[in-house]
Amino acid sequence: MKKFIAMITAACIIGGAAPTFESWAPEAVITADAADTVASGTCGDGVNWALDSAGTLTISGSGYTDNWTFQSASWGEDDMSDIVIYFSESAPPWYEYRNEIKKAVVGSGVKYLGAGAFAGLTGLSSVSLSEGLDTINGFCFGYCVGLTSIKIPDSVEFIGGYAFNNCDNLTSIDLGSGVSTLGIKAFCSCKSLTSIDLPASLTDIYDAPFAYCTSLETINVDSNNQYYKSMSGVLVDKNVTKVIAYPAAKKAGSCTVPNTVETICDYAFAANPYLRTVKLMSPLKTIGSSAFESCVNLSSITIPDTVTYVDSFVFAYCDSLVEIAVPKTVTELRSYTFGFCDSLEMVMIMNKDCVIDDGTYTFTICNRQDVYTGSIVGYKGSTAQTYAEKYGYTFDPIRDKGDVNADSQADSSDAALILQHYAKAQSDGNGTLTYYTKKYIADYNADGSVDSSDAAMLLKYYADNQAK
Repeated sequence: MKKFIAMITAACIIGGAAPTFESWAPEAVITADAADTVASGTCGDGVNWALDSAGTLTISGSGYTDNWTFQSASWGEDDMSDIVIYFSESAPPWYEYRNEIKKAVVGSGVKYLGAGAFAGLTGLSSVSLSEGLDTINGFCFGYCVGLTSIKIPDSVEFIGGYAFNNCDNLTSIDLGSGVSTLGIKAFCSCKSLTSIDLPASLTDIYDAPFAYCTSLETINVDSNNQYYKSMSGVLVDKNVTKVIAYPAAKKAGSCTVPNTVETICDYAFAANPYLRTVKLMSPLKTIGSSAFESCVNLSSITIPDTVTYVDSFVFAYCDSLVEIAVPKTVTELRSYTFGFCDSLEMVMIMNKDCVIDDGTYTFTICNRQDVYTGSIVGYKGSTAQTYAEKYGYTFDPIRDKGDVNADSQADSSDAALILQHYAKAQSDGNGTLTYYTKKYIADYNADGSVDSSDAAMLLKYYADNQAK
């Protein structure tokens, strides 16, 4: 991947004018006459910063730092140590020294650490936060890949969205006893984190707090917490109506979601490689975005007919998923619901009027092909049929067993198609029938294969009916 290099330019007007810098790195003052100070300046109303020659960045004063809004990031193909962060307007004034900063110290008068404050400081390995701090805003420590541990003071109440995003080597997080809010994806992609303890003070946890924490085995919750609890290491709400986070490294091959759960939150099960079968139960209503994304070994999932909403990317990158039935209660399928499912052969859509996102993206690059080569199964005249025909997908009508040619009756012509499929399968291993037709229609004796015995049984059935 192409590496990007952030550049800062300065212009100095002769005649005593102060030096000026690009807007994304304001007010950096190079201080040659201070023994230990490399650079210093202001970073908020009443808040100052200084970087010394040992690589210690100190934030001091009384008040709130500015916010520096993250826009994008870029890094090399194999190493995130050379990451470059791009900010939408201006960068923190110390960002140009990002390769020199080893330690950050936040003084007791600082109440608020703004968005993006330490983002992309890849050499940062030590952080000292003082009591008195109450807010760590979004993306504050994003991409601090050198950080291995963090202790949050008891005074901190709010940790914003993506605050510790992609802190790849973070293994220890002490959340203190005062945190009440965890923003969306607060610890997303902290890939070395194996466990975390959530305090009793937590009242609001937004979606996907630990998405793609691929080493996370268990989430513990203080027993005195009134809003959340842990069930076998899984984060749920106190009344067990929401599954918030199922650890990505929880080593269980199967999971039956409790029959009190109504919502599977965004990214709840994402990136767990151990899950093979999942059974969802009534009264489940909502499956959030990317809920099972990248569960690469998930091969079987049961969706109850109480589910009404399935969000985008829910089963994206589920490489082992071969078939799935979407119940009649689901009224809409959004983009990339089944995107990049390499083994997908069949999606059965039971609602005749289900709204399917109008684009090829719902089934993008499934079945190891550039386009989906499996079948969409539904009722004749349904939106599923319209969608399949519009985008050139195979449509299989829902029909009775034995009706191979979909003419609404099981007779000798269907038996002939079974024999034709069997003969071709014997010669090239592929046969002529779709996955749905083979498994659910042509396997007349239900022995798991389609062969001459199915044709014989079907012919007997047809002959017996004719004789009546």
